[in-house]
Amino acid sequence: MGQKIGVDLGSTYSSFAVFDREGGMPRTVTAVQGSTAASEPSVAVIDMSGSWQYGMNAKNMIPLSSLYPQIRVFRAFKMLLPENRREILQDGGYSREHSPADVTKRYLDHYLSGILNRLGGPEDEREIEKLVICAPEVWGKDDRTQDGKAVLSDICKEFDYVKSVTVVSEPAAASAFFAFSFLKNTGKPFDGRMLIIDYGGGTLDITLTEVHAENGGGSESRAEIKILDSTGAGENQKDGKLGDAGIAYIHALCRLALEEGGALAEGEAPAGKEFELMFDFAEQGLKQPENLAKIRKQLKRYSDDFSEFASSRETVFSVNYGMKTVPVTYALLNRAYEEAIAPVLKEQLDMIRISMDAHKVDYMDSGSDSFKIALVGGFGNFSLVERQVKEYFNFSAIDRRLKDIGAEMKEVAVSYGASLIADGTVKIKSTADRSLGIYSHREGSAQEICRFAIVYRQDLEPGRVYHVLNEKGKPSVFLNSMGRIEEFGVSRGLDEEGRPRKPHHLVLKKPVRERLSHLPVDIYVRYGFSIDQSGIYYFHVEAQDDDTGRFETFGEPIPLDRYNRLFEDMIELDWDY
Repeated sequence: MGQKIGVDLGSTYSSFAVFDREGGMPRTVTAVQGSTAASEPSVAVIDMSGSWQYGMNAKNMIPLSSLYPQIRVFRAFKMLLPENRREILQDGGYSREHSPADVTKRYLDHYLSGILNRLGGPEDEREIEKLVICAPEVWGKDDRTQDGKAVLSDICKEFDYVKSVTVVSEPAAASAFFAFSFLKNTGKPFDGRMLIIDYGGGTLDITLTEVHAENGGGSESRAEIKILDSTGAGENQKDGKLGDAGIAYIHALCRLALEEGGALAEGEAPAGKEFELMFDFAEQGLKQPENLAKIRKQLKRYSDDFSEFASSRETVFSVNYGMKTVPVTYALLNRAYEEAIAPVLKEQLDMIRISMDAHKVDYMDSGSDSFKIALVGGFGNFSLVERQVKEYFNFSAIDRRLKDIGAEMKEVAVSYGASLIADGTVKIKSTADRSLGIYSHREGSAQEICRFAIVYRQDLEPGRVYHVLNEKGKPSVFLNSMGRIEEFGVSRGLDEEGRPRKPHHLVLKKPVRERLSHLPVDIYVRYGFSIDQSGIYYFHVEAQDDDTGRFETFGEPIPLDRYNRLFEDMIELDWDY
């Protein structure tokens, strides 16, 4: 039997976990002998000798990169997997030879193969039977980033020691862990809704999930996780900005510290090796448990008058900028937070609140055991984030919305949940964040079918073929057509007012059109859609056999997550509802 491993591949830190059946709990695993760290930096470096270094070894080499230009540093490679804009990739130090996919593959191979060696067992059994790796839920909100899940899945499938790969969303994995913890802590299966606020270095995912216990509960019951809705912000911005998560906060903190110390003119953009090193100093300062404890203690001290915290000039920690030491005060922490994080978090909470109202979630009930709020991710451990969330939802001193779910396990909740899914202890119910239909300009064709194919978060089951939707928005039959159809309509969920967004009109790229050009034009062809375990959509084509009248598969299904490779530029269809 091979290993079953869960992976939280983060923008700034990554963690790996297995479910320990003897202990009855997930646990962190590492490739580094003697390491007790819950996570490893998501950093890769080519050192002075041309060798690759990863994790903490790589991070420790970053200061040397200012002295030795041959050292190449790669960060944020997970978030850049869907990126195809050359200027953004080049700004991150990536090239055709060393793309984000190449660096991600090297990084994962280093840790996964190392973990297999450390877990031991006969050499011929050193394989991963089931690998569950997590992707940001926010990737599903943008057609540009849909590619990310498919790219991540393909990378993992290339490892000959990995037998099965599933990509799940980070909030879904976190929900799996919290539901499991609730059962462990109370003896009762969790049945209700969860709001997962996943604040990492690169992304903010706020996701509403629904958790049900199968078979009436009991100690052996398995939870079923369903994504109801999500919103978020992150590193994959269309304008190429850093994003609105932890990285953006540290960037703002360093810039404001330099402005306050007179080392940077107001409005001037910091850059260069000295600033990169300062960024790393600040990141380490914020991660230190003693500093986090100091901030939490100070917030509690000034709980009745937050203005005292916000104006305090007391130094929390210091960072170096060149030969200069720059203090980071409580006032500076708050000023950077109010600039970079607070408005974005409020905006996204307001958006998910609309969805919770639509789903009739009583999210203000502080005594409920059927609705839980949980912060996860490295930045979710930051006290100012926790304070804003608790104020937003009017938390009380005896509030139950954070109780009995292992909410303190913020940093490892995603990897622990992924390990539970890999083990089969918790199941994920696949759902769609968009619906697919067929669009054509031809008279009397499928235009009307696609026009009404606007269903958001329709439940999907992996492996099943999902047909074109009829005017009632329910699965109908394969679309039958005489000859080829080369254009699609894709609905993109709901807008801020809860109305369906207008679909995009997608035209297949030339290589795919050429493949379909081999279809005879005088026979009936059927088109349909399916979804795999990782939520990746596939387009199916079947052609009717002249002799038998049966429909036979025409070529392999085409993965529809590869928007950049499959379709020409997308335009919004101007349809009225």
